[in-house]
Amino acid sequence: MYLKRISYSMGCRVGTGGCLFVNSRDIDVAAARASSFDIHRTTHLRPSHVSHHGKIDKTSQHYQKGFSHMHFLTRPSLLLAALLLTGSTQAQPLSISNDYIRIDGADGVIKSLRVSSTPKGKLSDNIINGFSLFSPVANKSAKVTIDKKSHTMRIQNAAYGLTRIIEYPTTNPSYPVELKPGGVLAQQIQFKSGRIRRVAAQCPTWNKGDCTATFSLYRIANGKRQLVSQMRPQLVGDGTTVWLDAKNSPAGTYSFEMSSPKGTIGWWQPTSNGPVPGSSFTNGQEVKGKHYALKIEAILTGYANAVCKLDGPKLTINYQPTSKLGDAKPWISVKMGWVKNGYDVSSPKIKFNYVYSNNDIVVPAYLFKRRTESYSCNFQWLRFNGRIGADIQIEPAQMKADISDTELDWHINGTSLRLSVLPHQNGYPKHLTSFDSSNPKLTNPINEFLFTHNYSHDIGVNPDWADWMSAQMCYTTSRQATQYEGVINGHYIQPNGYVNSWGSMPGWPFPFADANGDGLNDLDTRHMPTNPNLIIGSQRLAAWNGDSSYLATVVNRARRAMEFMLIDLGGKDGLLVIDYPGLQGRNNEFGSNYWDITPFGYKCAFTNSIFPRSLEAMAVLEEMIAADPKAQKLLPATSLPSRDPGYYRALAKTAVKKYNEIFWLEDKNRYAGCIDKDGTVHDYGFTFVNLQAMAFGEASPERARRIFNWMETGTSYTGKQDIISKHVFAMRASAELNPSKTASQTPKPSWWHRDWPGTDFEEQCQAGGAILYTTAHEIMARQKLLGTENAWSRFKQVLGRYMLGDRLSGGSPLITGQTSQGGPGGTAGACGIEGEFPESGLVPSQFLYVFMGIDASKDGLRIAPNLPTDLNWASVKNMRWDKLVWDVRVDRQQITMKCLTKGHQQTITRPLASDAVTIRRDEVK
Repeated sequence: MYLKRISYSMGCRVGTGGCLFVNSRDIDVAAARASSFDIHRTTHLRPSHVSHHGKIDKTSQHYQKGFSHMHFLTRPSLLLAALLLTGSTQAQPLSISNDYIRIDGADGVIKSLRVSSTPKGKLSDNIINGFSLFSPVANKSAKVTIDKKSHTMRIQNAAYGLTRIIEYPTTNPSYPVELKPGGVLAQQIQFKSGRIRRVAAQCPTWNKGDCTATFSLYRIANGKRQLVSQMRPQLVGDGTTVWLDAKNSPAGTYSFEMSSPKGTIGWWQPTSNGPVPGSSFTNGQEVKGKHYALKIEAILTGYANAVCKLDGPKLTINYQPTSKLGDAKPWISVKMGWVKNGYDVSSPKIKFNYVYSNNDIVVPAYLFKRRTESYSCNFQWLRFNGRIGADIQIEPAQMKADISDTELDWHINGTSLRLSVLPHQNGYPKHLTSFDSSNPKLTNPINEFLFTHNYSHDIGVNPDWADWMSAQMCYTTSRQATQYEGVINGHYIQPNGYVNSWGSMPGWPFPFADANGDGLNDLDTRHMPTNPNLIIGSQRLAAWNGDSSYLATVVNRARRAMEFMLIDLGGKDGLLVIDYPGLQGRNNEFGSNYWDITPFGYKCAFTNSIFPRSLEAMAVLEEMIAADPKAQKLLPATSLPSRDPGYYRALAKTAVKKYNEIFWLEDKNRYAGCIDKDGTVHDYGFTFVNLQAMAFGEASPERARRIFNWMETGTSYTGKQDIISKHVFAMRASAELNPSKTASQTPKPSWWHRDWPGTDFEEQCQAGGAILYTTAHEIMARQKLLGTENAWSRFKQVLGRYMLGDRLSGGSPLITGQTSQGGPGGTAGACGIEGEFPESGLVPSQFLYVFMGIDASKDGLRIAPNLPTDLNWASVKNMRWDKLVWDVRVDRQQITMKCLTKGHQQTITRPLASDAVTIRRDEVK
C-alpha cells in the first residue's frame, strides 16, 4: 500500500473552512499484492471538500447517502500476483484495425487510437494515451484473443486502479483531544494492498487563532521509523483541512503524528465503536479502544474482461468487471494528451479545438487550461473537434476530466463506450447563432467570445440568473435556449408568491443550520431579486418565442411573483423593503442577493434597481395576453386577476423617483449599496449597483455623467485612477476598502456576511475584484447615456483584453497575473469570468442588443440599429425568433431578414426611414 498525501481538518465553526495542500503529484498506479482489502463507509467525494468537526457541508451531503460496508476483492493467481509486482515477463502487445481505425496497446491496456475519416485513408497521429475501466494498470498476464474476420478483440484480466475514500470513523467524531506542548498525538495506519494517495485527520482549534503544529508521517518497518513526509503550516485556520504529501509510500505500517503545537490545537476522536486503522497514542501511551479520526484516499487494483469491436468508422468497447465493485459506480477512462500550464492551446499534444455536446454545449480548449478538473455534466454524446483530420464522437459521455500537467483523463460513465470517427468540421457548429459585419477583424473576436462564454455551460441555474440567462439564450438556436424556457417555468413559487432561490429550498444552502434535524435550513437565506428577475426573464422569453400556451403559463406565475413584491415587500408604495431577521442589511447578517458575501438587505439598492424593470415587464405581459385570445383561454382558473398595465407603469415611475431620493449620494456622485434597518448607509463604491441603475433607467443623464466621471477619473483604495484600468474586462466591483472583521474599522467599518471574515482588497471579486457580466450593463448604460461611439470604444477595449491569450478562461493565473475565482477545482479569487459565472455571455450578446439594436417586443421584433463608425453593416446568423430561424442584416439604409426554416422561407426588407422598425408577427408566413 502506498501513501500519497495526508490531510488534517482543524475546525470549530460550522460553515467555515478551507484546504491547505502540500505538493500534490499524480500517482503512477502500481498493481497491488494479491489479497483482500476491506473498506468501511467509503465515499465518492473529491478529497478537497471541506469538513467541519468531521461534518460534511450540507451542500455536499447528497454525496454521502447510501454509504455502506464494501468488500473489495482481488484474487488473481499467485503467478499473476508475482508478475504484477515484478514485471518479469515481456510486454503482451494487442492490436486490431480496419479501414478507419487502428488500436494498439500492451498488457491489457489500450494505449493508441489512430483514425481516418475516409476508408483506407492516411491514419492520424495517436489520439489517446489509454482506454481502461477506471484508471489503467499494466498487467503482463492479461490474455488477448483476436478475431480478424469480425474485427473483434477480447482481453482477459485487464487490470485497473480504483480510487476510494475510506473514513474512520463511520460517524462524525465528537471527542476532542488537545495537543499539549511537548506532547505527541499519533495514529498508526496499517495498509494491506493497493496505494494510498492521502489521509485526512480531523482536528479542532477551539475557535482560537494563530494555531499550527508539526505534522509528520513515519513508516515503521523492522522496528525502525523512517520519516516519509513532514510539514508545519504557517497557520491552520479554524475548519481547515491540511493535506500532507506522502510521497507514494508503499504498503505497510505508518505512524501519522502531530507535535510541537502553537496555540490551541488537537485531534478529534470518535465516541462510537467501529473499524480502526491501527493503534493510537497520546504522548507515547496507547489509547485503548479509541483512535483518531482519519480519512484515507486509497487506490485499489481490480480486474475486468474487455471486448473491443470495430465496425467501419465505429469502435465499441465493453468492460465486464471480475472484481467486486461494492457501491462504486463504474466509469471508463479515456486519456488524452494535454498541456495544462500556460495560455497557448496550439501544442501538438492537444488533439482538439473544442468539445461539443448533443445539447449544444461548446467548451473550447482554453477553458481546460490551468485547471485540475473539468466541468461535470452528463450527455448522450461528446464530439471532439479534432486537429487530426477527423472529429471523434464518444457516447455516452460526461464532461468530466481529471487534469494533470500532461494529460486529460475523461471519465465516461458505465462499462460501455461507443466511439465514432466523423469528418472534420471547420470552425464552431454552423447551426449555432453567430455574428458577422463589414469588419471581420472585430466580429471574429466577438464570435470567439460568444462561444467561449455563452455556449460553454448548461442552464441549470437559479432565478437570480433569470434576467441574464434569458437575455443570453432567447435569441440563439442552441438547444439550451429551448430547455431554458422550461427551466424558468420550473422555478418553485411558494403559496405567498416568493420564488425560491435554490431549487426546492427557499434560500441558498450556505450558511446552513439544522438544529431539529429535518433537513431544512433553519436560517433565512432567501434572495429577493428572484421575483423581479423571474418576471423579467419570463416576459423576454414569451416575447421571443411567441407561444400562446407559454405566455399563459408565465403570466399566471408572474402575477403571483409580483404580488409578493407588492404586498410582502411593500412594493405598492414604490420601494421594496426586506424586513426579515438576518436580512436587514447589517454587518454579520446574511446576503439577500447574488452578491452573497456582503449583507445587502432592508433598503437594498441592487434589488430596488431591478424593481421598476419588473413592473414594466409585468405591464407588457398583461398587454400581450390581453391581445392573445388563445392565451387567455389557457390561463388556469386559479390564476390571480390582472392589474391594469397603467398601474404598473405609474408605480414604476414612483419607484424610480424613490430610488433616487433614497440611494443617491450627492457628495459621492453615485448610488449607495444599502441602507440597513438602523439607518446606516453602506457604500464602498459599488460600481455594479451604479451600472445597473444606469442601464435600467434609474439615473438621469446628468447623474449618469457624474457617475461615469467618478468611475473614470476617481481613485480606488489603491490611490490610483484604476477603477476601470485594473481589470479592464470589467470595472472593480467596489472601489473602497471593506476591511476584514479583525482589521482596523476606520475609515469605514467592515460590512460582511455572517460567515465571511472579510477579504483583503483585490483578493476577491466582491472586494476590489471584478465580475465580467457587469460590463454588459456598462455597455448598455454608455450607449443610452453617453452615445454609441463611447459604448463601442469601451466594447473594443474589452475585446482587446479578451484576445490577450487566456480568452478570459481557464484557471489561475490569468495572463495578467490575476486570480480567477471558481470554475472546476478553483478557489476564491479576484476575477469572476466563467465557471459559476455563466452570465458572462451577456457581454458578447450586447453586439445584438446594443449595436444591432435587435430585441423582441410585445408587437414583434424591434430593430433600432446603433452602428458605430467602424461598421457599415452588421448581421446575426441563425437567430431564433417566433420559433423560426433567421438571418438578419442591418446597415444604415435598411434591414433585411431572411427566414431559413423549411416551409417558412421568406425575405422581409424594411428601409430605415426612422430610428427603428418593428416586424410584426402577422407579417411572417
